[in-house]
Amino acid sequence: MTEREFDRVAVFLYSDEEDTTALALDEKIERAVMDERRNELLAIQENIAATQGQARIGSVIDVLVEGPSEETPLLLEGRHEGLAPEIDGVVYINDGTTNPGDLVKVEITEAATYDLVGHIVT
Repeated sequence: MTEREFDRVAVFLYSDEEDTTALALDEKIERAVMDERRNELLAIQENIAATQGQARIGSVIDVLVEGPSEETPLLLEGRHEGLAPEIDGVVYINDGTTNPGDLVKVEITEAATYDLVGHIVT
């Protein structure tokens, strides 16, 4: 068997949907079991994401600057091409000046589970 890792994962619990075959099934998995399985999958993905983030340290990536960080106005916040707004992590820029909407090169110096931290390079 070959194993693969996903860059991003979303896990949704089953819910009955009108006009589906599954709606008529008598035996459905209990909510506690669904929660346990979701949590197990998300824990695996969290480890994968942390490893991928660590691997980016030292690299230079293009970042679209969105503006001051929601965490603190002392940081800028942006996204690289693999990050969807309001869903995925962000790239925090802790050194350098630029404006929202600018595309800048950022050297990654730190990584959290889903977020990256770096400074603008010229």
